[in-house]
Amino acid sequence: MIGTRFLSKCAKRPLLINVSRGGLVDNAALAVALDAGMIRGAALDVVDGEPSPPQSLLNLTDVIITPHVAYASTAAMVELRTRACEEVIRTLRGEQPRNACNTPRVT
Repeated sequence: MIGTRFLSKCAKRPLLINVSRGGLVDNAALAVALDAGMIRGAALDVVDGEPSPPQSLLNLTDVIITPHVAYASTAAMVELRTRACEEVIRTLRGEQPRNACNTPRVT
């Protein structure tokens, strides 16, 4: 979604912030846009290529990259722990987990 075409149309030199999905931003196009001054900078909590972001972004002084922790508020951590415990209890009762990433068999 965020590639050369999009970045070249940014008239006001915006700051790009991505806390969604790394693959939404073309890393090479971002590096070129930053180098050309098309955008002011980038703040990235997610980067295509995680957990090893490309050196082309790591070396730039107008990019801040955090290690995929934008979700880590106190409220989010409480909710994360609560949901995990609920899933364990649900499974121990013989029920199917609500958010399984695979298809476990409950016996």
